Amino acid sequence: MKKIFIILFLFNSAIAQQGARMQYWSMNISGCPAGKSTYSGICLDTSTIKFVQAIVNSGTTPSNSNMLLLDTLVCDLKGLLSDSNAIHPYPGSTNFWSNIIFAHPIYGSTDVSHAFNLKDTSKHKITYAGSTKPYHSSLGIFYNGTSAESDIAYPTSSELSSIQSATLGYYTRTDTLESNVAGRAMIMSYSGSATNIVYMVGNRSTLLGGGIGSDNTNLYNQSSALAGFYLTSRTTSTLSKTWVSNTLYSTDTHNNGSSTVPTSTFNMGRTAAGAYDIQSTQFVIFLNTGISDSDERLLYKIIQSYQERLGRSKGTKILPFGN
Repeated sequence: MKKIFIILFLFNSAIAQQGARMQYWSMNISGCPAGKSTYSGICLDTSTIKFVQAIVNSGTTPSNSNMLLLDTLVCDLKGLLSDSNAIHPYPGSTNFWSNIIFAHPIYGSTDVSHAFNLKDTSKHKITYAGSTKPYHSSLGIFYNGTSAESDIAYPTSSELSSIQSATLGYYTRTDTLESNVAGRAMIMSYSGSATNIVYMVGNRSTLLGGGIGSDNTNLYNQSSALAGFYLTSRTTSTLSKTWVSNTLYSTDTHNNGSSTVPTSTFNMGRTAAGAYDIQSTQFVIFLNTGISDSDERLLYKIIQSYQERLGRSKGTKILPFGN
């Protein structure tokens, strides 16, 4: 008696819904999809490759898994579906990438690898101007509160035409609560006027917040320090908001009549007031546009998932200076 074998193919509806992702799987076998090229045997976005090449030339060689992690970050910021091997993509309709002036993922463990701007490795590099260099590790950049600082060149007028539409994001895992530190901030650019300023203030005994082109009216009273992703965004001349790890902490409706862009360098670990701060840097991003509440939530997810996959999200503070 002849035996007849019938093979039934069952299609999982969940897989069918991810057809776009399956395309990446199949295309990676024979070639890379549009916008991607082969590097180290894997398909990466061309922007990812430029960044990886820069840090490789600096002496840091990422593993293939970490290259895919960086590729996920790039594709998430571009609003694209990342490679099939991506760990935790957040594709969406928002293309943050086109408005990014600089984004520093602080990848690697050296001062050189930490310096590169993901958007353009030749611009807005992090420099170290203090009498003592900050401490660098795979967990980020750490400042000692007395002499170490990092700096980023402020955007040119062609990159940012008005201070009335801009967004600043900063990730720190340091949760030090300090007192009597008026003038200190995690990151600040100040050109001598309260209406010509971009800043992010945190880890203080009474004040927490951030502002773009406004005075201190948007600072939020906070009795305990916070760590995580700080983001401040000015969308109009009369509206600026500040979030910490996806929680809205302050809304400033102060009318900032000036659109003049600051010209001074961004200081991290030290402010224009000349004081130093004990803190850390895990990510810095600056956009030439304000963002909505929904886009803030998406950007937070993108940055937070990147930190978690690197194993350095907010948590126990690590300060190598004995503090």
